Amino acid sequence: MAVRLKVYEKGYMLTELLVCAVLFFLLMTAAVPVTLHRRHEQYAVDETARELVSDLQILRTHSIGNQAAAKEVKKIYVRSGEYVLTNSIFSIEKRKVFPETVRSRSNGNGIVSFDAAGRPEGKTMHIVIESQDKAYKRDIIIAAQTGRIRME
Repeated sequence: MAVRLKVYEKGYMLTELLVCAVLFFLLMTAAVPVTLHRRHEQYAVDETARELVSDLQILRTHSIGNQAAAKEVKKIYVRSGEYVLTNSIFSIEKRKVFPETVRSRSNGNGIVSFDAAGRPEGKTMHIVIESQDKAYKRDIIIAAQTGRIRME
């Protein structure tokens, strides 16, 4: 005598749905810390680039307005882990150390200053602020003819 089992073909049982939901949430909690860490690095790069652009614009504005006082020549020295804003050779106005996950590089010697017309005086026209693993970056470009500073 054969016994027939009742087969459910129209849907899923509640326990199957709960198991699927638990597995889904387990995978989501494993993926969330990776994306949060990446966002933190991107925020650090963006914040550092914005602050450097702001200081470059202040330096350019100061150079346009104060070229009569030639004794005060302001420059920004961009290095791999920091940038330094100076009033003269001997006087440091501001030093900004980058977060551990942020590095910078430039196409010139890393020294930025502007003339009385607001044009850059040195060879540095392109500064790259990037994460340490080089997965995320922001480009700061100084136009050679006009001195316009933009961030991409």
